[in-house]
Parts: sequence; structure tokens; C-alpha cells
Amino acid sequence: MGASALVVAGVPVYGVRTDRADLVRPVHREVLTELCRIREPCPSLREAHSPVDPAHDLAAAIVQTALDHGHLAATVAADHALHHGLVTRDQIVAAAECTIGWPDTGRVRTTLALADGRAESVGETRLRLFVVALGWRVTPQTPLQDRWGTFGYGDLGVDGTRLVLEFDGRVKYGEGGEVVWKEKRREDRGRRAGYLFERVIWSELAAPSVLGPRLMAARTSAALPPAG
Repeated sequence: MGASALVVAGVPVYGVRTDRADLVRPVHREVLTELCRIREPCPSLREAHSPVDPAHDLAAAIVQTALDHGHLAATVAADHALHHGLVTRDQIVAAAECTIGWPDTGRVRTTLALADGRAESVGETRLRLFVVALGWRVTPQTPLQDRWGTFGYGDLGVDGTRLVLEFDGRVKYGEGGEVVWKEKRREDRGRRAGYLFERVIWSELAAPSVLGPRLMAARTSAALPPAG
């Protein structure tokens, strides 16, 4: 159940301890062992879906992850599952409705408000949640346009500005120089069209007191009219 079910389904988890697996067994109280946390079945979540439908089980796992680990972990999982068509928003909402009145359901409501299937990686979700916490409105996979039309997409467009945020993970450059070259060409064209690009890496997300002011300054610059 919960985050352990996400791992089994191949959904990435973030901010979740994985030293114990969460299992469901017919017990009357929670049992902790060295390897497992054994829990009693949750009737309302189990009854909300057919046991033969993996998508409904995954929706329940996302909701349980929110309850156990908070909205950050659950939103990362929800973004991935929605983006890859493993689950629908309606299925997550249905599972969430079963928890109304439970403790910590605010975490579930926050997850529903933040989940967005346009994110293409865990890093993009983390970056989006970081700037949303700053009070920004952003558009994932924002189209980049000039007078000739759309020539690409940015990870996050900051609404009301020309600022485009890009999350850089090394995996995207695994194909070598060709990928780097295409990225450079896209950004060169974007700059000519007036866009300002800011790239963020994992280590910077771990230093919010440094990253926050840097992005705020970039947003200020991107909101100004072009020189001349």
C-alpha cells in the first residue's frame, strides 16, 4: 500500500523513507518489523475501486502517500502517473473523497490542487512546487514562440513574464552532443525572441535560500520591457 505500492508500479517516489515496506494484512493494529510496516486494510479506500483495476489501486496509493508523507511526495507521484496515463485525475479525486474527515486530509487536498500531468520529470515537479511556494503562477511545457511560430517548449513559463525555467538533469544529456546542440539552438532562438532562461539543477533545489533570490531577480529582469 501507499508509497510501497508506487514503487511496485514503477512510479518514482521522492521524500519517502524506503527502509520499511508498507503492507496490508488482516491485523487489528499496526505492526512494525525490521523490514515492514503492516497495516490493517482501509475499507473505504479499498471499496472505492475494483480490485482488478490497477489504475484505481494506484490512485489509492497516491492518496495514502499524501496522508503518510505529505503533498510533496504525493504530487511527484501524481504528476508522473498522470503524465504517463497510468491514472486519471477523476480516479485520484474518487480515492481522495473516501478520506474526507480523516486526519491530515489537508495534505490530500493540497496534492489535488498541485498535481499536473504536464510535468515530464521529478525535477520539473520539484522546481514547479518550489516557485509555486513563492506565490508564482507558472505554465508547464510552455510554448516558445516568435514571429515564425512555435519552435519549442520550456519546462516552466512564469506567467506574466518572459522568464522560462528549465530543470537540468544529467539523464537528458545521455545522448551526448546532439542533445546539447539542440538545446543551445532552441535557447539561442528563444533569446532572440526576448525570452530569459534560468536553468536549475538538483543541488540548487537543496539550497532554497540561494535559489530563491536568484530566481526573484531573474523574474524582475524578465518583467522589464526589452532595452531599446
